[in-house]
Amino acid sequence: MVAKRCVLLLLLNIFYAFSQNPPESILYPAEDVQFGVENSLTCFVNHFYPPYIKVSWTKNGRPVSEGVSLSRYYPNNDQTFHQFSTLTFTPMEGDMYSCTVEHSALDSPKTRIWGECFIL
Repeated sequence: MVAKRCVLLLLLNIFYAFSQNPPESILYPAEDVQFGVENSLTCFVNHFYPPYIKVSWTKNGRPVSEGVSLSRYYPNNDQTFHQFSTLTFTPMEGDMYSCTVEHSALDSPKTRIWGECFIL
């Protein structure tokens, strides 16, 4: 039984070594958002292979690097990976933030947007 499982894992690794899986991403705040109150936005990127990915942030269409963190890669059970990028921000009325993911399995970068219309 163990040998069959090892062979299956080996075959999965070979399959994933010759294929690419495009990432899925979602963008969400850590807490309920209020104007003028510091918070964090998380860009969660999941199910990608190979494990190289680029995540970038914008505020009102301009690149942001201050307050950005990127986690290490974490393996999923299906031989793909997931990763978090977080932006510490203080939202003001009219602000719009985006998280853009670039990966070799994507035809073009994938962008998720968060703005004041998401504040309840």
